[in-house]
Amino acid sequence: MARIKPRQLLIQSKTKKTPSRISYSTIITWNLIVVLVVLSLYATQRHWHHRSMSFPITLLFVHFFYLVSQAYLI
Repeated sequence: MARIKPRQLLIQSKTKKTPSRISYSTIITWNLIVVLVVLSLYATQRHWHHRSMSFPITLLFVHFFYLVSQAYLI
């Protein structure tokens, strides 16, 4: 390995390091990922909300038909 001379090391340490640039394709890709995750969460929330709303109604009908069938047996 080549040794860095002290003067070059001093010059190298004084140069400002610029942050690495983020490419447009990276920004677009991450935006698409975020949009897909948000849409997935929204669809899941709608599905479970609709399911939880219809479940008690279904249970009510099952209970009602059970009571009616028991009434006919008496």
